[in-house]
Amino acid sequence: MNKLKAVFILGLLFVSIFTEAEVLRWPQACDTGQLEIKNLQNTDLRVWLQKFRSSFVSESEINIKPLGLMKINLKTTSPDERYSILNLNAPGLVEVQLICSKKIYPAHHFEGGILTYRKSDLAEAQMWVENLYSGTNQFTFEFLNRKFETIRTVNVTLKPMAKYIYKAPVRMTAWAYLRVSASQRYAGFNLNSAGAEGPFLINPQASKTDVKAAYFVVAPNQVGGDSYIVKITNSDMILRAREQVAHPNLEQIVFAKVQKGASGFNRNWSKREKSFWSWSVSEVTNFADIGSTSCNGIPQSLEDRVDSWVKQPGQICFWSYRIKEELTADEVASGMKIQ
Repeated sequence: MNKLKAVFILGLLFVSIFTEAEVLRWPQACDTGQLEIKNLQNTDLRVWLQKFRSSFVSESEINIKPLGLMKINLKTTSPDERYSILNLNAPGLVEVQLICSKKIYPAHHFEGGILTYRKSDLAEAQMWVENLYSGTNQFTFEFLNRKFETIRTVNVTLKPMAKYIYKAPVRMTAWAYLRVSASQRYAGFNLNSAGAEGPFLINPQASKTDVKAAYFVVAPNQVGGDSYIVKITNSDMILRAREQVAHPNLEQIVFAKVQKGASGFNRNWSKREKSFWSWSVSEVTNFADIGSTSCNGIPQSLEDRVDSWVKQPGQICFWSYRIKEELTADEVASGMKIQ
């Protein structure tokens, strides 16, 4: 076994201990700035600084003392380079911001959905967006009046992993809010005179689903953590999945083939915005008690390496994840639980 493969497998064994990944991003408004990472808890905190270009490049471990503040001089060396902080502890334990020329750019963890922002104090409103998908991504910018009525819509297509500042037309003055959505995962920040701010309204984005299929949430054994959704059309496999829901004590691992793209159904059902993952299950192949290390991990570990993972190993068997509940096609399509 080569060294790189050994490190990767050890990494999967490590992340399988954790089930929730809070990824914090910020608008990279300058090539060189100071990244501040604050530990909000009374115990030591370990996070990772992730580096991406066209795909995942590296992770650097950062250890912060109780209630401590870590300052890092951050420099981007190419236009396609981007960074994020990966927090595998409980969400809300770390605060991150980038400081550029006395302006402050706070990080947030929203990764899609429909995000609505207030009109900023800039003479020319500017929205900083980042395509988090390793393929093209179509963005929709909707200008709303104070009654939340759409007065203009603009569509912009971004290249894989591209960053972009959308500038609102100066001649437009009758709008009060800007609503942003995209066909794939993204991050968005409203630039202002102080730096930037996040959305004030967060809603799930609708999609189309197959009403003849069955859908199930797969989530960690314990309460909390990221989740994903599987679509099953095979009648025998649907019965086996429903058996897992009816008898949680079965404790069986879900084995499935994976493909790139959310396919309209694979959401992180645990998140407020019910964001789509960049991958989905193409076929559930089995339920079993034991799985290989090669297909173990968590949803975020697949997300960060989606282009390579769908080729090798091409499947998932997350050890700490189980079928938890069944959803209707309408619930999956709307991103909302229907009572």
